[in-house]
Amino acid sequence: MESSKKNIIIGVIVAVVIIVGFVLYQRGLTPKSEKQIKIQQSPEESTVEGTKEGIEIRSTSEEQAIDIMSQAVRQEDISVCQKIKLSQLQKICEREVIINKATTKIDLKTCEQLKEDVDKTNCKDRVTVYQAVRANDRNICNKIINESLREQCKTQAVPAQ
Repeated sequence: MESSKKNIIIGVIVAVVIIVGFVLYQRGLTPKSEKQIKIQQSPEESTVEGTKEGIEIRSTSEEQAIDIMSQAVRQEDISVCQKIKLSQLQKICEREVIINKATTKIDLKTCEQLKEDVDKTNCKDRVTVYQAVRANDRNICNKIINESLREQCKTQAVPAQ
């Protein structure tokens, strides 16, 4: 029973980390000033995106991409990401599908499908958290590169008493 609580807690933590990472990455993709307003050619992609007086204006294609991304992650199907027309968001989608699949299956080898070394490391760290919690072994947490995540892991991977 306690093990299932830990798995739920870890699942929630990983989901929050993924969402926060996506939001932060999204903000990096959005123009920062009024002068940087971009008009798309295709009505499918968007009409206008940018910011005005600090208020973010989201494009239709970004909202659609988020929906598609959610579907791809739920289905663990990277081919669903191909429906996203914006290449940067398509890459994020593919990355998140792979990371989700790796953490769900607790499989470090799945992380090797990622192209960027930083993404591979992040993925392996997340999978290692799951391994440590499942085994109730804090020593496994020492394999985690990210110090903050390593410390969180050590508090979660507590042997049953």
